[in-house]
Amino acid sequence: MNTRTTNILTAREFIAQGTTAGAIMSIAAAQTVAGARARVEAVAREVAAITGQSLQIPGAVTKARESRRQRPANDNRQWRRAA
Repeated sequence: MNTRTTNILTAREFIAQGTTAGAIMSIAAAQTVAGARARVEAVAREVAAITGQSLQIPGAVTKARESRRQRPANDNRQWRRAA
């Protein structure tokens, strides 16, 4: 039986360090210890409530935007070569 405890900073400690709520959510996504992820996400929600920040993980929007296929503009003009 593996009983491993993790020390998680409080919301006030994260705020004192200048860590954003989104960065804390990124930390939560990397947690593998049972229950630690939920506790870190709860702290991130508390930081967001106190500071008014979003819970968006930094870079997540950009990565999603990059993964979408870019369609070319609908250009129906006929291009002709000069004679």
